[in-house]
Amino acid sequence: IGLEVKELESVKQPEKFDIKEEKDHMIIYTKPGRNFDILVDSNFMLSAISSKKGVIKVHKKSNVGRELLKAISQRRTISLRG
Repeated sequence: IGLEVKELESVKQPEKFDIKEEKDHMIIYTKPGRNFDILVDSNFMLSAISSKKGVIKVHKKSNVGRELLKAISQRRTISLRG
């Protein structure tokens, strides 16, 4: 039996990030190997883990990808908490 114990995070803090639109994906660049919540206008969209290089990919044809595209075009607030 394997058991993993992690410290409980009390409050997730906003993080700096860059977002880029590519052919099939929305690419979010942030700190590597961490768990993040992506929010649009304080509404939760998804929880994701960044890669070793600090990349989170969201496919543009997914529901979340469409919401991110719409939020960018409407200049709504996108935030990353981790």
